[in-house]
Amino acid sequence: MYDLGTRLKSQKYTRPVMTVRLRPLSMSGKAVYSDIAILRENLRQSLKECAYFNAAHGVEVDNIFSDRWSLDDADRAYKEFDKQTGGKQVFVF
Repeated sequence: MYDLGTRLKSQKYTRPVMTVRLRPLSMSGKAVYSDIAILRENLRQSLKECAYFNAAHGVEVDNIFSDRWSLDDADRAYKEFDKQTGGKQVFVF
């Protein structure tokens, strides 16, 4: 029994007991790997479409980003990201 106090005007609430049945679970590595391959291909296609759009419309991708960070400055960069006051930021490899 749980006393929910003032929420239910001191009425008692009994939580139903649920039965959990465990059963063996097997995964096919082939299915998992094929899903990853599909996701990878979808990402590749999306990036290709983005590149074509940028080229067709003359988008200067370098001008989109207001701040560039190296991986060595990752700690400082994430503190800046967390403020959510800057523009688009990117890590440069």
